[in-house]
Amino acid sequence: MFEFSAFLFLARVFPGTLLYASIYALARSFAVLLLSSWVGGLMDISDRLSSIRISIVLQRFPVATSCVMFITLFAIENTRFSSIVFFVVLVPLACVEKVAASANTIAVERDWVSVVIVCQGDEDRRRDLNASMRRIDLVAKLIAPLLISFIDAASTTFAVWTVLGSTLASVVVEYIAIAQVYHTVPQLAEIAKPSGSPRQFMEPMDVEESEAVEQSPGHSLLHAWLDPILSIWSHYFRSPMLLASLSLSILFLTVLSFNAHMVTYLLALGFSALWVAVFRLISVIVELGATWAAPFLMSKIGPVRSGLWFITWQFVFAAAGVAIFNMQKLNARLNAIPLVVGVVLSRIGLWGFDLSVQYLIQEVRVRHA
Repeated sequence: MFEFSAFLFLARVFPGTLLYASIYALARSFAVLLLSSWVGGLMDISDRLSSIRISIVLQRFPVATSCVMFITLFAIENTRFSSIVFFVVLVPLACVEKVAASANTIAVERDWVSVVIVCQGDEDRRRDLNASMRRIDLVAKLIAPLLISFIDAASTTFAVWTVLGSTLASVVVEYIAIAQVYHTVPQLAEIAKPSGSPRQFMEPMDVEESEAVEQSPGHSLLHAWLDPILSIWSHYFRSPMLLASLSLSILFLTVLSFNAHMVTYLLALGFSALWVAVFRLISVIVELGATWAAPFLMSKIGPVRSGLWFITWQFVFAAAGVAIFNMQKLNARLNAIPLVVGVVLSRIGLWGFDLSVQYLIQEVRVRHA
């Protein structure tokens, strides 16, 4: 809910500009890029239940703090200085939230699911489980923005209070639910986890390379900090899933989705928060179709070919939307409609490709488990 609503609140604090929303989104992405390897390593060597519970708390605490800051800012006289100070504090909180969310994703989608599949030995079940988790995620993204947009249309302050209340309540629910899953699958506690860098979808190092890494110079704090990071990236670039995972990452480096930039852009064009929520609602409904299409297609032609089909679909519709957007000479709001339609339809290809790559990564993980 906060992922969408934060940009509605920022648009009120800084109306008529994409600068602050862009900085906010860029900082969150950069934090994940910088710290994801380190976080993955911690998740590998930590107790499964404890680590994911910590990630839940670290994800929700910055959101709650940010909501309190928004409430305070809306309650006082909003000056330029107070807005900038508020933004400087808000950005680090957003980075912590994003990194914690990344840790949660790594733990559940890359580790927990693979353990369950190893125990059950059912490949069809893995496809269905991946699709079901993506479906739950998309339904949450469907309901939350629509709800918060209706509330924001009436009162932005009340919308912030709603986000704060749901955040505090969700901590308790998630904290208990994840323990239930953990105790339902005893193998999550029994299966030994790797004791080094995160290699859940990497090929293991040979003994000589491992010794070379361990004996690498550590004469300074810089070396001590850089060596593990460089070792992780070295393994990543030698992974059989390098190209697939890299292409998936690049797909998300775009403004052609209903993320911060497009939401703020549509608001700047004069679309109301409710209209933006409707666009996002249609997008998520279309994306849900991909969670049924991908498992079916993978079962018929395999994950590699299905991935190629989906990535082609994504490119065709995204390119068509951009081309029509640049060719039309209508007013700004009408001109944005073909772009929105192209982006919405391209999401089928994006999430179908995401599920195909996720299946392949888990396949490598299971093979080395």
